[in-house]
Amino acid sequence: ATARNASFGVLWLGPANHLFWGRTVGLERWFPGTSWANVFKRVVVDQATLMPLNMALFLAWPALWARDLQKAREDVEGSFIDSVSFALCVWPVVHPFSFRYVPLEHRLLVLNACSLVTFSFATFVKGSQPCDDDVCD
Repeated sequence: ATARNASFGVLWLGPANHLFWGRTVGLERWFPGTSWANVFKRVVVDQATLMPLNMALFLAWPALWARDLQKAREDVEGSFIDSVSFALCVWPVVHPFSFRYVPLEHRLLVLNACSLVTFSFATFVKGSQPCDDDVCD
């Protein structure tokens, strides 16, 4: 299970966040600088798009790894609201600070540390669901 979750970070979360939060094609290009107006635009865009996508994919990842689309759907439906609700308590506090004060070259480190907390909670929520097959092990 640990290797499966690590693969999520290596194959999806790291590359997606690097592109989405970066200067080349992401939020830094769309809303450059550290003005509060652009900082809050980045927070809103991230919370409305990438955060729910990342959470849904994370919750579905083990079942997708096992090629069980029905189980992936059930996992997302069973844990999405609680996991996203928690993430919405974390990211709107972390993002303004990081987008405004942390230099871009160090920002991924800060955001990845917070992602660890957020996805650990999602793992806890998902782990509290009943499981009767080998996808949950």
